[in-house]
Amino acid sequence: MKFQLYLVCCALVLGFVGCGGSGDAPATGEVTGTITVDGKPGTNLQVVFQPEEGRPSFAMTDESGSYSLVYTDAAGGAKLGKGFLSISSMEETNGEGYSDEEDEGEVGVEEADTSDPLIPAKYNAEAADNPEMQVEIKADGNVFDFDIKTSS
Repeated sequence: MKFQLYLVCCALVLGFVGCGGSGDAPATGEVTGTITVDGKPGTNLQVVFQPEEGRPSFAMTDESGSYSLVYTDAAGGAKLGKGFLSISSMEETNGEGYSDEEDEGEVGVEEADTSDPLIPAKYNAEAADNPEMQVEIKADGNVFDFDIKTSS
């Protein structure tokens, strides 16, 4: 979960910073796909492509489990080349994440749960080492569908 939180934070920072100019952006390819979880559409899942070098691309799945990666606010797709995809849920795993039981009214942060309650680790925390998640983005034809099984 810490890795996913890091990716979400990176996405937010990159979204605020934007890109430096049209000449700075590398070549990208459109990346789409559909994710099912135990045979049902994988809704509200975060999909990230992390290239071997450079900025990642992000997407959220819709009600049908479909996604389309975005490189920047101004450019869709993902940087051409090899890298890996990761899929994680955005479900909160430990309630509010705060405890009101600290002395003198201070709010304390609880220890974060690093497990993803919906998606097995091989699709997120272990994605960099999972051959199934290793992909190469080309100028066109980048469709990556996943049928995730949560139980063996």
